[in-house]
Amino acid sequence: MGLRVGVTVFLVLVVYPLASRYLLSHGWAAGQLSFVLPVVVYCALFAVFAGTLRPGRTPMISRFARMEQGELNEELSAYTRRLTAVWSAFFLGMAALAAGLAAWAPLQVWYVHTFFVSYALIAALFLGEYLYRRWRYPNYRHAPPWELLRNVIKQGLR
Repeated sequence: MGLRVGVTVFLVLVVYPLASRYLLSHGWAAGQLSFVLPVVVYCALFAVFAGTLRPGRTPMISRFARMEQGELNEELSAYTRRLTAVWSAFFLGMAALAAGLAAWAPLQVWYVHTFFVSYALIAALFLGEYLYRRWRYPNYRHAPPWELLRNVIKQGLR
């Protein structure tokens, strides 16, 4: 596990619970903390993905693509870098949306978005990109999405 992923996991699993305990002891209601968690998770995902776009780093989507394609040529390297930026922007947008809904939307709207719509949006981006990639790059092998997920779970984010 890379340092950035390790730090992110530490923040979500250690810092968030400690901060939650602190906020609860200083007047926050438990229900208010539930609004914060989706924002924290999306910010953590943004940090992990965007952090791999720095010079000298391997973009996150390039890591996934190498599990399927082996070493990437220049065309696929550029595509996976752009796609990593798209996912980074998506996660940042989802964090902003979750924060905005928590602050200004009725509870029912926040609930439906957090537990249903957000997952549908993630699936739509994931599957939409897969279909686009099959159309845009027909000369390459394209494993089904479930195979990619299985590889990521099995091999980790190297």
